Order: sequence, then structure tokens, then C-alpha cells
Amino acid sequence: MLDFIARDCLGRVATFVWKEGHCLRTPAILFVSTSRIRPSEYAHAILTDTKIDGKVDEKERRDRFVIIDEGSIFSRGEIEIEKDTYYIPRDIHLPLSLQSLHQSALEFIDKSSERIVSLGGKIVYPVNGVGENAGIIARNGLEKFSPEVFALCNGKELLGHVRDFASTIAAFRNALPSNKLLYLPGVALPHNLALFVYLGFDLFDSTAVAFGARKGLFFTNYGAFDSKKMNEIPCFCQACSIARDDEKYRFSYEHLLRHGYNEMISEISNIRNAISNGKIRELVEIRIHAEPWMVSLLRNFDLRHYELQEEFYPISRHANEQLIASSKESLFRPDIVRFKRRIIERYKKPECAKILLLLPCSAKKPYSFSKSHRAFREAIESSGNPNVVHEVILTSPLGLVPRELELFYPAQQYDIPVTGDWDEIEISRIKEMLKWYLSTQEYEEIVVHIPELCKVVENIVYEVEKEKGKELRMHITAKEHATSEDSLERLRDTLEKISSGMEKIGKRRIVEDLRSFARYQFGGASDYLFEGEIDVKGRYPDLKIFRGKVQLGMLTGERGMISLTLDGGKALAKGRSYWVEIEDFKIKGNVFAIGVKDASREIRVGDEVVAGHSGEVRAVGVACMTARDMIELNRGEAIRVRHKI
Repeated sequence: MLDFIARDCLGRVATFVWKEGHCLRTPAILFVSTSRIRPSEYAHAILTDTKIDGKVDEKERRDRFVIIDEGSIFSRGEIEIEKDTYYIPRDIHLPLSLQSLHQSALEFIDKSSERIVSLGGKIVYPVNGVGENAGIIARNGLEKFSPEVFALCNGKELLGHVRDFASTIAAFRNALPSNKLLYLPGVALPHNLALFVYLGFDLFDSTAVAFGARKGLFFTNYGAFDSKKMNEIPCFCQACSIARDDEKYRFSYEHLLRHGYNEMISEISNIRNAISNGKIRELVEIRIHAEPWMVSLLRNFDLRHYELQEEFYPISRHANEQLIASSKESLFRPDIVRFKRRIIERYKKPECAKILLLLPCSAKKPYSFSKSHRAFREAIESSGNPNVVHEVILTSPLGLVPRELELFYPAQQYDIPVTGDWDEIEISRIKEMLKWYLSTQEYEEIVVHIPELCKVVENIVYEVEKEKGKELRMHITAKEHATSEDSLERLRDTLEKISSGMEKIGKRRIVEDLRSFARYQFGGASDYLFEGEIDVKGRYPDLKIFRGKVQLGMLTGERGMISLTLDGGKALAKGRSYWVEIEDFKIKGNVFAIGVKDASREIRVGDEVVAGHSGEVRAVGVACMTARDMIELNRGEAIRVRHKI
């Protein structure tokens, strides 16, 4: 039984109840226990091949989760099976070149598994396929045995084939529901643990540390180093403290092994903290630079397996939770890519906006609260017709952010290193987004107030003019510094001149801004939310949405999303998006997964959702799970309810 404590992307902290009254906190390390290698004194989980008499030490078994590896068909004969003990069945380990024989291997695994289950044991189902074969084998095990733990056993071999490794992990993870523990044997080291947890694995073992210690390697969370070349011990764990005073012990196998164990345990704590604080991706981007294959694996996953990651990225975070985008890999984070994709798929500008004003970003978020953007706003307000002006911020790594979306994650949370220079990848993303934007959104005039990107914008405008076959009237108002007195005066004068003949727009603009925001949040279903005469009350960023005297929802700056009332939920429900179908029961508190029958596939953690039965709206609230987990799991909070009937 698996209970989730915290989740971030594919990484999760959970408690696994392996027998009544005993649980294991994951992610966790299975420490190897043999006649020659003893586990860490802090071990909560053990991996063993059994002792000569076929019995695991009873003291180890009593309070520690134990997995017994039966080995391969070539290593030894069948061992004695004990009831309620976990076993990795005997397997045929096929090299990558012989994957065509996986059906024969699968039949042997199933036969070994059937024997263990028939004798009362529990299996850790081994998967040795590559790419889609891994998914096929995992589904086979799920359908035939429904084990609690699955092991991807050929990870060590796949390390040399990164693209295959990425596709194998994706197929393996996609084939299994979230309530299964995923074990990656033989490859975990302190510096790669965060990456593998991020990719969805829960269990690891200490075999790679044991082998590395034999080679004289000193392990850290930023790489492994030859101990013979070390002048100092950069660690103060118990093993290293002893080694400082004992020259014979220093950098011995026992010292390196015990230190490696301590590093593994310490890194697991770092990872759990990162997951609990929504920072696992940031930790991974720090760790992967220890080895080139780690960078390659993450990049492959980002480029080729976006959908799997994106599904488990939360759609919102608290305004105070920063997203640190400080490396090339940050540009391809699934939540950043999703922001860009969702703008392309859903966004429509406010209809009454006639002038596009392109602005630079600011370090302070939301942009509106920064000193520079307050100065821009003053220039716009004093131009005489401010509501026809639509501000769009050009920025890395998001590409562009329409002003009305500045509260939505990650626009309100991201932070980047600023040098004043733009690299080719950043410029390429801005070019791509701006070209799409100018090709799909119609304006009468374009004003560019970004000195460092003027030439880039000019070139894009020229390209779009050629494609559209019509002139786009462009005005450049900042030549050196966007916030200088001359630039701000030029901005005000230009806006005043080109907007003077346009229709004056009043309060309708704030309604249209919120309509654009709602479309980004809810997609086409938002049209039902904005049917009829809509009124907006409040002070930005906290705005209430009314139809007549009935409140439908509220935009809050802290959350950066529209929160619905029951009436708003009833309106949105007409579009059948963000809908959770529940069993026929009266909601008294929050909705749990056991009560969910179905859910709209677009639902992500943090989304605003409507819960109901047979078309009747019963509650509105915030999703605590993805749609897939709501459907597949039988435990855990699915919706944190705000209003209910």
C-alpha cells in the first residue's frame, strides 16, 4: 500500500506499507547485505541474495524492508520461498542485441513469478525490455500478477545508450499506475539519484557504490573522484571523521564504502526536501553536470517525452515559490514549454486592444509591481486612450507574456540570471513566439519599447508583412534605455498620437482582459463563464467576476488563477472541461480518489475543477492529482473542495 506525502513532477515522497505496522519512506536505498558486504547501520531497506542456508538474518528482517534477488537462470537453482517476503524472480538477462528474444525471457520470468506467488511470496517484477518492449513487459506483469514493485533491471546496460534509456524509462513509467513502486537496480550513485527520482523511480540499491569503493572512488553529490588524487577529505560524516585520525583506515575500501553510504542517505534527504518544496527540477539541473550522460538523458527526456513529464507538473504554485531558470536545461522545462504551447493553443488578445506595445521584462514579479513597469504604465495612462493599448512583455525563457497573464504560473514566479546579453536560444524562442503572435493577433499599430531587441523585432515584422501581404505599422520609442526620461516621453507622445483617433474604451477592457485570462486557464469552456453581461469588481490583482449580482469567480494575485464559485462551476460545466465525475454521494469535506469515476484528461495538479454526478454540479475546488491519478488510484485526496452544495 502506497500513500503519497508530497509530489513534484514525476518525483514523489511516499510511505510504503510492506507489512502491517511497518512502512518504508521513499525514495529509499536498498543496502546490499551479503556475507562480504554489510549494509549501512542506518539502512531501512535491504537487498540480499540470501545466506548459504537460505535464510535472511532475522534481526535484519524484523524491522527492515527486505528484497531477495533470486539471480539469473545461470547463477543458481531455485531457493526456498517464504510467505510475505519480496523476491526478484529468476530472470534471463538479455543483452540489447538480443531483444528479439524477449518473449522467451518473458515466459521464463512469468514461470518464476508464478512459483513465488504460489508459495505465498511477493514478487518484484523484473523488466528487461528496451523502448516500447519495456512497456509491454511491465503491462504483462501488471495484468498477470499486479505486484506492488516493478524493477527496470537493464538500466546499467542502457547507460551507454541514452536515447534508448530515455524511451525505455518513458515506456516503463507510462505502462504503470502511480500506486506502483519503481525500482532501478545497479546504477544509483549520490550524484545521479536526483535525476532518477525526477524521472519517476522510488527504490535504488547500493551496488554501484560498493563497486566504486573497490575502485577507490570517493563519492559526493556532485561526482565521483579518485581518492588517490585527494589531498583532503571534504566530508565530516562519521566514516570520514574516523579516517582523519586513522591513516590506515583513510581511503580504504571500508572508509570509501561507509562514506558512500552516508552520501546516499544524505542525498535522499536532499531529494525529499526538494520534492516537498517543489524544487526537484532545480536540484536535478544542478546535479546533472557531474556527468555528460546525465545532461544527455535529461535533454532527451525534455525533447522526446514532454507529455509524460508535463502531465505531472503542477499548473500553479504560490506566488512566493520561485522558479529558478539558470541553465540551458531550464529553457526546456515542461512547465515553461507548456506555458508557450498553451498560449499558442488557447490565447486570444482582448478584442478592444488596437495597439500592441512590446515591453522588456523586469526582475520583480509580477511585472506590474516593478519600478520600470509602473513608469511604463504612467506613460500609457497619460497618453489619453490607455485601454486601446495592449502590453506584451518579451522575456526569456517564456518568449512572451501578455500583460493579463503575468500572474499565471510560471510568469509570476520565474527568475533568471541577467547579463544584458541574449544568447541564440533565447532570441530564437522570442522570434518563434513573436512571429506566431503577429501572424495570429490583429493590431492597427505596433510600438516597440525594447532597445536591445529592436532589430530582432524589425526583422520579424518584415517577415510577417511578407507572409500576410500587408503593412504592419511599427514605431520604435526606446533607443538606449527603456526607462530614461527621453524614452518614456517618446513612448507617451507616440501612443497619444496614434491612439487619438481611436474609439475610447472604458470598463469593457478589464472584462476582456479577464476573458483572455480565463481562456488561457480553461480553454474554450471559458466562453460559458463569460456569457451575458459580465462585471468586474475589486482592485488588481484581486478581481471578482459577476454576472448581474451573481459572483462567478475571483482572480487572486496569490494563486495567480481564477477560483470559481458554485455558480461559476455550473457555467464552466457546460463546456465539460475540467470536470470530475464522482460517485453519487453527498460531499461533506474534500473529494478522495476512491470516489472518482472519471476526470477530464486536461486536469493537472493545482487546476480549478468542477466535481459532479450525472451532470449535476456538486462542488468546486482545486485538483490535488492529475486526471490519470484520480481515475487509477483508490487512495489520496483528489480535490480540495472550496464550495459544495
